Amino acid sequence: MFPTGINFNAIRRAGDIAAQKSALVLAIGAECAAQAVALDLLGPQAGRAFAPEKHLLGMQPLLIPSDERIKAYLQGERPGELLGQKWMVPSDSLGLNAAATLVQGIYRDGLPAADLGYTRLFRYIDMRNSPNDRFKLVTGSMAYTWDQVAEGGEIKLHRLDTETEASVKYIEYGDGFSVLDNWVRFNQWYIAEERIGEFFASWYHKKAARHYGLITALGAGINQAFGVDNASTFNAAASALITGLDTAGFKMPENPQLKILVHPTKVGLVLAMLQATQGSVMVAYGTQKQPIAFNVDEVISSTHVDTATNGYYLIFPDHKLVRADWRDFSTELERDAAKRGNDVYGSGQYNAAVGLSAQVKRVLFA
Repeated sequence: MFPTGINFNAIRRAGDIAAQKSALVLAIGAECAAQAVALDLLGPQAGRAFAPEKHLLGMQPLLIPSDERIKAYLQGERPGELLGQKWMVPSDSLGLNAAATLVQGIYRDGLPAADLGYTRLFRYIDMRNSPNDRFKLVTGSMAYTWDQVAEGGEIKLHRLDTETEASVKYIEYGDGFSVLDNWVRFNQWYIAEERIGEFFASWYHKKAARHYGLITALGAGINQAFGVDNASTFNAAASALITGLDTAGFKMPENPQLKILVHPTKVGLVLAMLQATQGSVMVAYGTQKQPIAFNVDEVISSTHVDTATNGYYLIFPDHKLVRADWRDFSTELERDAAKRGNDVYGSGQYNAAVGLSAQVKRVLFA
């Protein structure tokens, strides 16, 4: 269950049953807005702030924003762009302090429970203020040649209209539930907490599944067959990935930072393999014939990788792996007297695409 920052004790003290019901539905909307603020403050790779330390392999997590930074953010223009309304409160207002506390609670309790690893795999395009309902993904390279130019000669110009493009349109996803009057009337706050927590948890769960699914759905053409041992297979896969991208027009760095995506049951195998470094006991005694020869800066474990996958995904992130948001997760409320409750409708708009499958290798174990 997703831990929310909703203060049910405060709602209980809000007054009569009608006041408590009103406070509860408003708290759900505030929680949703606070989540949008928290993610926006962390930036495109929000998941880095909550990645398990043991899986970072030396990469340090981001610092969670301070109260003062959150307050300054809430007084700026960004909340209006993000949520359609500003926090209209002065800097010394208790309302602003309460909002900052709520956002800090999202960092402390809520977002660490969400699977945000995909945010470190896909390049982010912010379409939330765009009038366009789709973005263009250039699937080819510009093929710059940097030819020698004679004195007074003309420089060759490359244009995007000569490249292949894919159009990626937003998809809207939605779901909802009813906040029943009897939850308040009979002090069934535990039911409210469970239903609301599951509502938010399922949003993040489904969004993560759809992003990872673009990678795990790639065909057998990205497979790297097992050879000799796990370290040797990794080296062969990394080498094939890098040279393949270079052939496809990427100008690869000398030793690119790669990421691994794997099901939790295979994390131990991957971490053990990555210990086969130059001079390690594993290499010295021949347990692994080769030392790991390429850099992996992070291992991302997710249950959205099929348990039947006897291996892991080696990924060169960003670039042609692209995701976008058009509208953050938000809620709308409607009273339904026939059900004796308030209906909560949640929805958001996003999409993602894998523009070049050569950025991914499915590396198989024995």
